[in-house]
Amino acid sequence: MPLDIESTKEAISLGASFMALASTAYFWLVRANRERAQVQVQPVGQTWGNVPMPQEDPEAYQRLTLEEGQIPATYGIDFAVVNNSSLPNALLGVKGWLQLADDSWREAYVRIWEDSETPGKLPMNLSALNTAGLQLTLTIPIIGNYDGGFQGRRETAGNALAQEHRVRLELTALQGKTFLQDMLLPADELERTSLSQAA
Repeated sequence: MPLDIESTKEAISLGASFMALASTAYFWLVRANRERAQVQVQPVGQTWGNVPMPQEDPEAYQRLTLEEGQIPATYGIDFAVVNNSSLPNALLGVKGWLQLADDSWREAYVRIWEDSETPGKLPMNLSALNTAGLQLTLTIPIIGNYDGGFQGRRETAGNALAQEHRVRLELTALQGKTFLQDMLLPADELERTSLSQAA
């Protein structure tokens, strides 16, 4: 009988030790996961596209290598940058790609803006478990012309992209960590040539 009591005590003690070990391991796993760098982006607001004239955006013409028959198309997209980590982070770089009408992807010249007229700068500090706004323009070379005035140039930019308007962003954060994300932009935001006009 005394042996059974001792065995029971040992089993209870062992079980309690195991529970303590398991709860400690769970706590550290949860903490490590919450502290892991986790940066995501989500498109918000309006998306616009336009073919700028050389005097409207000389920087785009200087940065892009335009071949015969190509013109630059610029797309403005607002994003929410979400830091899902319990630790702060910083956004150090942004790369972007747009999906074209033929379903291929083209890397864009990416610019960050404080507002619609003021260029922004990196790094962008990201508070823990917080969201920040990110206003970008992505400029790519496309086949087209300047016909149709301002409206025609907006439609030319819209026609150049895939019907679903997909964008891919690569964000670079602290310690060289990168976060690659494909997104579907809100439908019907960009102006396009109507089927009746195109016929």
